[in-house]
Amino acid sequence: MRHRQFAFIIFLLCINLTVIAQEKKPYFTKEEFRTKQKEFMTRKAELTKEEANKFFVLYFELQDKKKKINDNVERIIRDTKKKSSDETNYAQIIDKMINSRLESEKLERCYIQQYRKFLSDKKIFKILNAEMNFHRELLKSIKQNESKQKPKPQKNN
Repeated sequence: MRHRQFAFIIFLLCINLTVIAQEKKPYFTKEEFRTKQKEFMTRKAELTKEEANKFFVLYFELQDKKKKINDNVERIIRDTKKKSSDETNYAQIIDKMINSRLESEKLERCYIQQYRKFLSDKKIFKILNAEMNFHRELLKSIKQNESKQKPKPQKNN
């Protein structure tokens, strides 16, 4: 049950980051984002260079697959907003959204099994925790940068 909740939280974070990435002024390119993510997660999970090299090939492959799933869900939502739907259509849309989440979770489970071939469960746990913390830290830094960029109201004397 906890794994399912954790996967759902990661799914929501990915959607949030996708929405942020679609804003007019991108904060990072995909490569910059992945470099920062790799550095942060390697440090927090205490991965050796060899472990990191093996892990991130698979990890970014998984992220690309999950992005395709998320993009499909976003397309379904956009298409639904464009046309009027009845209750039957909404039921089908909800089913597609839930099935996408399940597909994403199934992928994650499959990749965790691959990670276990060269990483201990303790390191995998640290990676999953680091991934969550990276997204939180990134969102915090974006919010801080936005608040710094907003013009301060001028005092009238």
